[in-house]
Amino acid sequence: MNVRFTIHRFLVLLLACMSCGAEPIIGEDFLQFRGADGRNVFAEGKAPTEWSVEKNLAWKVKLPGRAVNGVIVVGGQVIATSSSGHANDRLHVYSIDEQSGKSRWSRTIYSTGRAFCHPLSSMAAPTPASDGKSIFALFSTNDLVCLDLQGNLQWVRSLGMDFPGAFDDRGLASSPIVIDGTVVIQVACQGDSFVLGVDAVTGQDRWRKDLPRTTAWSSPTPVNVDGRRFVLVHSASDFQAIDPTTGESKWMLVARGALIPSPAVSDKSVFLASAGLTRIDLDLNVSTPEKIWSKQKLSAGSASPIVAGDRIFVIHASNILTCGETKEGEVTWQVRLKGTKTWATPLLVGKHVYVVNDAGLTQVVDVLGAEGEIVSENDLGEEMLGSPAYANGALFLRGVTHVFKVAE
Repeated sequence: MNVRFTIHRFLVLLLACMSCGAEPIIGEDFLQFRGADGRNVFAEGKAPTEWSVEKNLAWKVKLPGRAVNGVIVVGGQVIATSSSGHANDRLHVYSIDEQSGKSRWSRTIYSTGRAFCHPLSSMAAPTPASDGKSIFALFSTNDLVCLDLQGNLQWVRSLGMDFPGAFDDRGLASSPIVIDGTVVIQVACQGDSFVLGVDAVTGQDRWRKDLPRTTAWSSPTPVNVDGRRFVLVHSASDFQAIDPTTGESKWMLVARGALIPSPAVSDKSVFLASAGLTRIDLDLNVSTPEKIWSKQKLSAGSASPIVAGDRIFVIHASNILTCGETKEGEVTWQVRLKGTKTWATPLLVGKHVYVVNDAGLTQVVDVLGAEGEIVSENDLGEEMLGSPAYANGALFLRGVTHVFKVAE
């Protein structure tokens, strides 16, 4: 392959597609995987619990190619990515007007890395991220693109060229986060395996830390401990909390991971998909975090846990929604869900947990009572693997080919 030609084609096609969008609308944004704080919890929010083609479906937009990730909402725009082409090497970034569902702008680029994945997946597996000023779109090819809110290219990184051994033919899927001006990327595979901090403005490396050479698909998670912000990284064999500016590890311990679910946080407590589910408490005054409990009955499947107040919700591999209490890790109740597989992390809005299974059925569970109660089932009839987003009273669901807005 002619490397210079590939990069040239990559940049020319991106720049040729550029067009200016409307000015951003400032509102309640959903900036990255599981939201700005990485929790997927909106306890004071409100969203529809029932929808169909005739009811509460504000718009539906078809995008080319395939995606298995979620969308973000920033500046009045819904940002989605996908990949297409016979070789799966065409990478797309789309801006959809949050209110109308009309296209604002779109960009198409060619991959510079390996475009291989399991048929269930896509090169658009990582959810994009934003700091409110720029958009950071990472693809499973390890191409990282930074655009402004009007879709203008700011910088591009070919991590596949920088780290040729950083790939997994089943498909990389860890989503980036932006914290303190740093884009944090977790690449865990059997080759070049690392967590990388990239300057959000320049695209240059701030720091890099090696990870165990074992594939994992969990994503970095932000946490605030006594006013200091850290990035939580859970690999196949260990857990660490990293300063996003310096890359220094504040805490590290051995904790064999479940490979796909990402850490969940509540105040200073971290809940890891390890030994079932493990609670770890972080303290700035100690160098080794304390393991409080581990509970096999709270083990998670592919979806990440979510924590709301003193309760934690996990979806077992057998598709059972389990509610546990965070203090001792005891199970409070369980609800069997329809379907066989849930990849998407559940979303809590108000008193309802929204669970989207792989067939596109969203089951809405009232979690306020002593027992969980399924109050509605909403079938959009399209395969869904990406986690739902919530912003400004609306739900945004990403099917493999469509983006849906659900709002009253």
